[in-house]
Amino acid sequence: MNAIEVTQTLHRNYIRYLLTTFNVGRTELELADALQREWAKPGALFRGPFLEFNPPYAHGHSLRELTEAGVVSEALCRLREDIAEAHQRPLPPDRPLYVHQESALRHVLANRNLVVASGTGSGKTECFLIPILHDLLTDSSPGVRALLIYPMNALVNDQLERLRNLLKGTGITFGRYTSELEEYESEGRRKNDKAPENEIVSREAMRGHIKHSSHPPQILITNYAMLEYLLLRPQDAPIFASGLWRFVCLDEAHTYTGAQGIEVSLLLRRLKHRLGKQAGELRCIATSATLVRDDADAAVQFATHLFGEAFTRDDVI
Repeated sequence: MNAIEVTQTLHRNYIRYLLTTFNVGRTELELADALQREWAKPGALFRGPFLEFNPPYAHGHSLRELTEAGVVSEALCRLREDIAEAHQRPLPPDRPLYVHQESALRHVLANRNLVVASGTGSGKTECFLIPILHDLLTDSSPGVRALLIYPMNALVNDQLERLRNLLKGTGITFGRYTSELEEYESEGRRKNDKAPENEIVSREAMRGHIKHSSHPPQILITNYAMLEYLLLRPQDAPIFASGLWRFVCLDEAHTYTGAQGIEVSLLLRRLKHRLGKQAGELRCIATSATLVRDDADAAVQFATHLFGEAFTRDDVI
């Protein structure tokens, strides 16, 4: 892709759109020519283009090397062994992690809270997903272990698709609880015909009301608005009953500012109270491409207020 040609094409198309919208291009040819000349001047309609240098992220150790060093469970290297070519698996065991991904993994395994402030496309999801999977592969006890909170359903659905690909056939249970979740298992399976058996696809399954799914998912994905409802409704009480909750992850954490940030902060405190968790008992993880790592003190203050938990400068990666 030629970025300059794409930029020029976008400019031309936008000018053509403006002329068409105001019906100038056909009826007032001289005016149309004058507008096109004026709009083509630098800064009239457009700024830039801007070039951004995005250096590659430094590489650390692979999952296989970390397994051999005793850092993580060997089972991580066997995820999706049904895919013969190891390099084509969702978590290739021999592909080096980025340094910040490895640092995040070691950090969470050391029972520390975490703020991941790396850039877009840096693999922030792996920073919390790999330690969660390690925990679940080490102890497969049923019940919710990790809560992943997203600000909108579109992001919930993106993560759901990723987990389907990653966890198919692993036995690790997962599911989303949003307004899109069907009430009954039969309808959930019909509408989610691509869902693997270990995905929870109905509210009755989430609540443990069907024979082959007597426990909520080990990885629960939702948004903050639905979490509010889950905490209020008696029928959803089984979701909070396992006593095994260990991880609370907020993706796109920079969206939780102002009144919404206060609401989510209080919601997380209610969640901890409902779970009977004291300060320091949950691993709290926030990720965002726009939390500036160079201002670690601001990131620490933000995360501390949001989660109601202790964070230090060392917890910002």
